[in-house]
Amino acid sequence: MLTIATMFPITVFRMPVIMPVIMPVIAVSVIAMILVLRH
Repeated sequence: MLTIATMFPITVFRMPVIMPVIMPVIAVSVIAMILVLRH
């Protein structure tokens, strides 16, 4: 219970930092998948 209470604010504050990092990774993987399917 205490660990969830401490982890939740950390996750919320870290989300704006993680999002710009995850977004290009998702975009690159989607583009790579489209290129593979096209061949």
